[in-house]
Amino acid sequence: MNMRKVLPENRLELMQRVRALLIICIVLNGSFAYFKFFVVHEFSWADYAINTAAFLSIFVGYFGGPRIAAVFGFAFVVWYAVWLGVTGIDRNYIISDYVHLFIVPLLLAVSSYLRRLEADALTIFKGLQKNKYFTTVDLITGLPNVQAFNDALLKQTQISKHYSNYRYGVVLFRIEFVDFIYDEIGHRRFNEMIAHYISNFRTFIHYDEEMFWNSRGELAILFPFGTESRMQELSKYIKQFAQHYKPNKDVQICLKSGQLGHKELLNIDDVSTIWSRLIRLTEEDVSSEYIR
Repeated sequence: MNMRKVLPENRLELMQRVRALLIICIVLNGSFAYFKFFVVHEFSWADYAINTAAFLSIFVGYFGGPRIAAVFGFAFVVWYAVWLGVTGIDRNYIISDYVHLFIVPLLLAVSSYLRRLEADALTIFKGLQKNKYFTTVDLITGLPNVQAFNDALLKQTQISKHYSNYRYGVVLFRIEFVDFIYDEIGHRRFNEMIAHYISNFRTFIHYDEEMFWNSRGELAILFPFGTESRMQELSKYIKQFAQHYKPNKDVQICLKSGQLGHKELLNIDDVSTIWSRLIRLTEEDVSSEYIR
C-alpha cells in the first residue's frame, strides 16, 4: 500500500524523520561500542550492561509504550549516574561514557514515538477501510477507480433523466501495450510516469470535470455539462502532452482515446458496461501515432 495516498504528507515526513533519527542513534551507539572494544580496549562488564540496555531500550520503547519507556529510562539514568559517581575516582572516562547517559533515554523516546506514529497511521487506515475508501480509490494515483466511475456516471444518468437539456460525456485514454512498458521500465518508473501524467493532466481539466484511473493503464474523464467540442479539445491537449514525455529513450508511448457523448450514453442501460465500451472505442482509434 502506498501510504502517501491515505496519510497527510506532513505526518509521513515526520514518521520518516523519526525513523531516520532512530537509525542514527543505533549507529551512533554501535560506533561507541566498537570504539571502546577495538580501539581503547576498555570494555568492562559495565559496558556490556550499558550496551545491552541500549539495545533493549529500542524494544522497550517500541513495544512497551511511553509509560514503561519512561520508567525504564529513569531507572537507567539513576543507575548510570550512580555508577559514574562511584567509579569515577578509579577510572578515566571518555566522551562515549557520558554520551550513553543521554543516548539510551533518546532511543527510548524515539522508538516509543515512532510506535505511536505508526499506530496513528494504522488507525487512519482501518477507518478508511471501514468507510470503504479503498474500494473506490486507486492507491497508486489517489484517483477514484472504476467503481467510483460507475457511481458517478449513474448520478449523471439520473440527473439527465430529470432535466432534458442536461448534457454530459466521458473520454477514456488508454496506454497502448501497457504490459510491455511496465516490464520494460519497471513498476517504480511506471508509477512515476503515471503520477507525472496525472499531475499535468490536472492543469488541463476544469474544476467540475473528474478523472478516474484503472491500474491497467486507463484514465477516464467525466464531463458534467460537457460538450463535444470540450471533450475533443481536452483529448487533443492530453495526447499532445503524452507525445512529448518519454519515460525511457527506448520506450515509445501511444495514448489511444475513446469518447461517448450524451446521446450515446442515453442508449446504454447498464453503466457498468460503459468502461468496456470505451475500451473498445480506444482500440478503434487510429489517430494516435508513436513517437519515433
